[in-house]
Amino acid sequence: MKNPLALLLLSAGAFSASFASAATEETLAKTFPVTPGGTLVVEVGFGSIEIVADPARPEVTADVWRKITRSDAAAEESFLKENPVEFVQDGNTVTIRTRAKTALSGSWFSGWRNRNEARYTVHVPPQFSTTLKTSGGSIAVTGLAGTVKANTSGGALDFATIHGPVDGHTSGGSIKAVDCEGEVRLGTSGGGIHVS
Repeated sequence: MKNPLALLLLSAGAFSASFASAATEETLAKTFPVTPGGTLVVEVGFGSIEIVADPARPEVTADVWRKITRSDAAAEESFLKENPVEFVQDGNTVTIRTRAKTALSGSWFSGWRNRNEARYTVHVPPQFSTTLKTSGGSIAVTGLAGTVKANTSGGALDFATIHGPVDGHTSGGSIKAVDCEGEVRLGTSGGGIHVS
């Protein structure tokens, strides 16, 4: 007679193998000529956002990395295709956004093997304003002279050397603001706030 425990373990192994995860990555790079005093808008469904002032280049340079994990490569590629990253320039305003056409996560049963990761790194001239929003990820802004607005549904906020008003809110994460000149409004539903 076969060992019932061995059969159970074998069945569990086959079940796990049938749901083995894959991973598909996407990298995008865009450059937009701008003049000082413009605005950068980033509105994405998930991922971290990092904005850095670059006095050496009169342009907006965006580098995007996304990694989608599903049960198979076809599902990953389909998600990326149905949820593209859009880049739009209207005068001196550059907008980077994603418009979700499919659910960002699976059902309660499949969600454990679905994973969305992204990183948006954008270099802008020092004299630039930003409006930033992500539904899941951290936001960091460094070295800007302009208005900074940042909102995340889950992640930390980090502001450094900002010369202008700062308005930052997170639904779950810590906030740090260092060397910021101007009115600073910060709010978090879960996390510490450090200002110096």
